[in-house]
Amino acid sequence: MNIEALEQQLETAAGEAEAARAEAIALEQKIINGDQKVSMALVEAEESKARYADLKVKKIEREIESARVTARQEAIKAIRTEIETVEITDPEHFIGLLHDVEKAIIAFTTAAEERTARVYDWQTRLLALDVPTMGTTWEFPPDDQFGIAPYGHNYTGFYRVRIDDTTIGTIQAKYYLEAMFREPLAAQRVENLEHAIRTELGARPNKSK
Repeated sequence: MNIEALEQQLETAAGEAEAARAEAIALEQKIINGDQKVSMALVEAEESKARYADLKVKKIEREIESARVTARQEAIKAIRTEIETVEITDPEHFIGLLHDVEKAIIAFTTAAEERTARVYDWQTRLLALDVPTMGTTWEFPPDDQFGIAPYGHNYTGFYRVRIDDTTIGTIQAKYYLEAMFREPLAAQRVENLEHAIRTELGARPNKSK
């Protein structure tokens, strides 16, 4: 029998004991009040019912305690079975995932470095040709520069070129990789970083002439 059913039986038995005691007290009061129709036998009968119900309560309480001990043991055993069923100690799955992460990091870092080298080359060549640096995003390079110019202040590893109304920039791979672990939720990580990359890299016009 499950614990819930035993608890229902316990509630019933406790109610029976309380009702029998209340009836015995009521009968005693009738005797005190001079009711000749009530005998001590009736009082004792109700008291006997109460005692019997009390014994049932104790019996059910023991059964509940035993059932709880059994349920606890079964729950512990089930956890052990679950642990033994799942190959939780097998490191190969996680090692494989770790290698996937390594490959992804290398690919991302390499792409970022190649991007930085390319933009740096464009910027350096433009500066060598004495093309003036643009200082604000709302400026447009003049037509005699073919709509391109170096752009902004250059911090270490950050290079930018202005082309028409678009800023072509670079990204620092280390920043994005660290941000992946700073953000609390995967959805926030991806969404926030995608927006940052699009903003930083810009959109180079694809014009056919």
